[in-house]
Amino acid sequence: VDIDALGKAEGKSWVMRGFDCLRPDGRLCLVSLSNGGEDAVEVREFDLDKSAFVPGGFHLPRDKHRVAWEDADHLLLATEWTPGDLTPSGYPYIVKRLVRGMPLASAVEVYRGAKTDGGYGVSTEVLHDGQSNRLIVIERPLDTFRHQTYVVTARGTERLAIPDKASVAGLVAGRVIVKLDEAWPGAGAGFGAGDDG
Repeated sequence: VDIDALGKAEGKSWVMRGFDCLRPDGRLCLVSLSNGGEDAVEVREFDLDKSAFVPGGFHLPRDKHRVAWEDADHLLLATEWTPGDLTPSGYPYIVKRLVRGMPLASAVEVYRGAKTDGGYGVSTEVLHDGQSNRLIVIERPLDTFRHQTYVVTARGTERLAIPDKASVAGLVAGRVIVKLDEAWPGAGAGFGAGDDG
């Protein structure tokens, strides 16, 4: 994406704030554009093979989005769905599933934090292990340093029984890798801060 040329053509001072490509082929990407470097971004779908934005593709208007590909036709999106759906620090706390070709108003809720949450808003990530296993992770920040971790399952969204200062770091051969920033007594004496388990 030629950001300078795009900004000139559209009369905006675009700054690239992120580039998230759909696995496994990485052809379709979500490009996050910030006007002048502000926190809010506009998100557009880009085709790397054609070096062009996808006509009629995913397009999210300016907001403080947290977005991840679920698959080629679905996004998991945290945003200000209705006026006021933000935490005191101004970040989203509601995650919904958006279907390709459908308006934002049709998105279905997957997870809801609380309006009083701290930190920088609920975030989503979809992990793959190269063996057709996939894990959808949602992090709900309680403050700048602590968060609760949830996974989306066939039964719904469920909280993982890991410490508030731990993060899901990866998915390998169907096993979840957790990085600890505090001890995890429930997992045994061998799991201390700084460990991966």
